[in-house]
Amino acid sequence: MQLKVYLEPFTELLLTKSKFKFKMMRFFGRFSFIRKLGFDKSYFENISNITFSELETKLSASKIVDNIEVDGFCAGIQANKELLTYLTEIAQSNDFIDRKTGKGAHRFDLSNLKNPSNGYIYSLLNPHQTNDRLMSFALNEIKPIADAYLGTDAIIHNTQIWITFPDEGNAYNPDFGFHYDLDDYRFLKLFIYLTDIDENSGPHQIIKQSHKFNGFYRFFNRRLPDNIPKKYEQNVQTMLAEKGEGFFEDTMCYHKGTRPIKPRAIFQLQFAITK
Repeated sequence: MQLKVYLEPFTELLLTKSKFKFKMMRFFGRFSFIRKLGFDKSYFENISNITFSELETKLSASKIVDNIEVDGFCAGIQANKELLTYLTEIAQSNDFIDRKTGKGAHRFDLSNLKNPSNGYIYSLLNPHQTNDRLMSFALNEIKPIADAYLGTDAIIHNTQIWITFPDEGNAYNPDFGFHYDLDDYRFLKLFIYLTDIDENSGPHQIIKQSHKFNGFYRFFNRRLPDNIPKKYEQNVQTMLAEKGEGFFEDTMCYHKGTRPIKPRAIFQLQFAITK
């Protein structure tokens, strides 16, 4: 098992059928100095006057970016009631697919989540493409933060709503283990919970500041073992929250969704630097 983890950078490069540019990103994106190429600090200067209408937070846009740079994430973000209602309506009026099979047309009531099939993760892909208010929210309130953190004219990679159910029949599931993402050379995500999240609801966990951890170790260990290194344990942050609360995260940090006992729903908006 451990050898497979160590060989992942090379097996993915040589054996997958992905496009060449994508495989290059997945390989070289593991190096921090590569990720920093082309970073433009001037974008940070443009966020001093940013105000929020859909989000509620005591933090300024510049403070949000500072927190992400230092810790890899920034909590203390909340959707206002109108945005939360809007996101809930989108989730309840559109079809979700089973993420593992890419199939299905499932509908959900977020106030009474029930698993419609044998899957455990369902997703609604890119609702911003058909919802003008969501697109406006992404471009007007979140993009300036993404521009400043990513140091470029960031683009929307995707929006998704995830619904996760208990996966009782699978003793080992990498979806519930610590890992970091390789979605682009630089990227940033906003998460907003659409259901209340307690310890039993599969709360998101982040290893604080792990986007800056030892590069050699990280290159060979995109996924951490179940018994994570002791030096990481003290930095684990569990994101408990009521629905509508959220956080920004650079998921180059080690993170995971914990295995749920109760179902959860979460909205994700991701900005990145390339298509």
